[in-house]
Amino acid sequence: MPHSSSESADDQQASLPQDFDACMAEIESTIEAIESGEIGLEAQLSAYERGVKLLTACRSMLDVAESRVQVIDAELRRLEDAGRAADEEA
Repeated sequence: MPHSSSESADDQQASLPQDFDACMAEIESTIEAIESGEIGLEAQLSAYERGVKLLTACRSMLDVAESRVQVIDAELRRLEDAGRAADEEA
């Protein structure tokens, strides 16, 4: 949810969820709060800023996940190649 504008960028960064699903849930609730029109302009701007930070954090988490998948795929290919080489020698 939106945080006060007196909170520093470091405080907001430190308070970002470290879990992708929690981050996405907060983005969704932030969008709902902004779209509802029930919060004032300053609160909407703060919520939007927070949403951008959350989105950046989610993208970073996805980049890490993609790198992990690439490492796993490379290991799988290595094992498959080793298995084929062993079959050819037999």
